Amino acid sequence: MVDIALITNLRKRPNNVETHHNQLELHMKAIIEAKRPTLYDPFSLHVQASATEFSHDLNNPDTEFSVDAGTPFEYEKIIGEYLI
Repeated sequence: MVDIALITNLRKRPNNVETHHNQLELHMKAIIEAKRPTLYDPFSLHVQASATEFSHDLNNPDTEFSVDAGTPFEYEKIIGEYLI
C-alpha cells in the first residue's frame, strides 16, 4: 500500500482520480520503476570487504549463496552478517 499526497485546490477542482490522473500516473511510474537493491548487493559488498572473491566452484565453498541452499530465506543471518 502506498500513501501519496496529492495537492489540490478544493474550490476549483474536487479531490478525485479524474482530476489527478496526471499526478497519479507520475507517482505510480516512480514507484514501479524505482531501482531496488537485490541480495546480490549486500553479498557483493561482503565479499569485497572481506578481501575475497566470488567463486563458482560448488564443491568446496566457504559460504554458499543460493536458492538451493535456502540463503534468501535466512532473514536473521542476512541482516546480522551482511547488512550490519
